Amino acid sequence: MRARNCIYVCELLSLALLCTASVSSAQPVTEIEDDGTPRNGMHSCPLGSFISGVHASRNILLCTTGSLDSSSEFVDHGTQSHGMHACPEGFVMTGLHEGKNQLACTRLNAALIPRFVDTDTRREGTKTKVKMHACPLGKPLSGIQITKNLLLCGDQFVVRVNSLTASVAGQMVSVNWDVTCTDPACIVSVSGGRIGRVLSRDSFVGGTTDAPNPTSTTTVTYSVSAAAGGGVDEKQKSVQVFTGFTFCIRQPNGTCSDITINAPDSNTAMNEAQEQCIGDCKVTPGACGVCESARVLPK
Repeated sequence: MRARNCIYVCELLSLALLCTASVSSAQPVTEIEDDGTPRNGMHSCPLGSFISGVHASRNILLCTTGSLDSSSEFVDHGTQSHGMHACPEGFVMTGLHEGKNQLACTRLNAALIPRFVDTDTRREGTKTKVKMHACPLGKPLSGIQITKNLLLCGDQFVVRVNSLTASVAGQMVSVNWDVTCTDPACIVSVSGGRIGRVLSRDSFVGGTTDAPNPTSTTTVTYSVSAAAGGGVDEKQKSVQVFTGFTFCIRQPNGTCSDITINAPDSNTAMNEAQEQCIGDCKVTPGACGVCESARVLPK
């Protein structure tokens, strides 16, 4: 009996020690309110802490201690991510100068945290008790869009539209895109002109052609948007597609050959058709007659 009791007591003691070790190993989040620490010519969190919340109009920062490489701190003037000014991947914000649109960025020496856009998290300051927009507790701020009151939280992108191009050849538009997404639930779509579809994962890098076929000069806007894990990124590209005007080039033998010119209006198209005809005649004298507008028809 004594042996059993001893074993039982020892098991309880071992369990208690294990629980105590687990609790003590969890690092508590330490967040403070800062209203004036200067560094890099801007309001910053104290060294060793990153921004986790902002009240821009009152120049208040919420600062959270973290594992930061302070030697990597630099001032960023224009990096874009998720539609806002942000630190590069792997970096988080440690300072903000709203007037100059500058961010102080420092590398986070911790497990990468997927980026997401926060629209409504609020938390009180530790001193003023003023509520301000903040990332969820413990999450670093890495980008900000003050006019839209958006915060980019985390330091690693979940989704990014790397590029979107659209080029016109006649009335055909070649559209190409490049999207990166680390979330298996990522939704990517492309739209514009006669294009409208959701992309499969093996089509996140790809392209297609579009034939808007306008009856007048038209501006066509193409868009690629990607969403995952609360993060959204989008790029747009607009191109002008001209209507097609068909002209008859009267040959010396009386036959008529057609050429189609894509231009913003019929007069511009007529001039281009005449120039093309004159150019052809210079190459092959006698092969081209007088350029006539015997027919001016939209394609």
